Amino acid sequence: MSRGDQGSGPEGVRFSVATPARNALSHLVRCVGSVRGQQGVSFEHLVQDAASQDGTPRWLADQPDLCWRSEADSGMYDAIARGWARSTGEFLSWLNADEQYLPGTLQRVAAYFDRHPETDVVFGDYVVCGPDGRVIALRREIPFRRLYVANSFLYAASCTLFFRRRLLERGWLTFDPKLRYAAEFFRDLFPGSGARRWLAALADVQDRLGALNDSVTLRALLARLSRQRVADRTAVERGVAL
Repeated sequence: MSRGDQGSGPEGVRFSVATPARNALSHLVRCVGSVRGQQGVSFEHLVQDAASQDGTPRWLADQPDLCWRSEADSGMYDAIARGWARSTGEFLSWLNADEQYLPGTLQRVAAYFDRHPETDVVFGDYVVCGPDGRVIALRREIPFRRLYVANSFLYAASCTLFFRRRLLERGWLTFDPKLRYAAEFFRDLFPGSGARRWLAALADVQDRLGALNDSVTLRALLARLSRQRVADRTAVERGVAL
């Protein structure tokens, strides 16, 4: 099993990152690169390919640092479960083929877990980009609420989620492979009032990304509102003239 060597030590692999993929080679290359570039922690990248026909298996065969398999599966969540089943890391995550980790992500998450041994799940904010890599939006996650989890889809973006291995060992990180579009495992993950004790958001990341979001979007928002006012005024004037 190939692993990232950055920061590895006697404690073994810290992160097991599972990536489900199907005919997504152009995205997968960038996804793998973002994991490969993580520094300061040991990790393994488990790519579970659904027998793709776009050259993915051939490309994976040339990547000695990946632990990969290419085989038919029952969908995305079945692929994630297969990846986690062969994982060895202290922390688990999954990163879809069209997603990427920002530099320093794994090191930052590991530091948070180390400071908070009572925390089993961490989630945070993320950047939305277009196909050309241009930043579209910065999304700040809201604090964990049981009501939101039970009634909302994609409450916490999967690319920001990290779990301690003990959840998998207790059988709490399970997916129903019949749920192709949303895996409803959170409700069983932390029954009762225990959720508050186990879940934590990265508040400092939220604050920083919130400030970045304001600085990035404010100018564009004001410009759009200004154009809209001009368009509305022009439409009114034309209507009066008619």
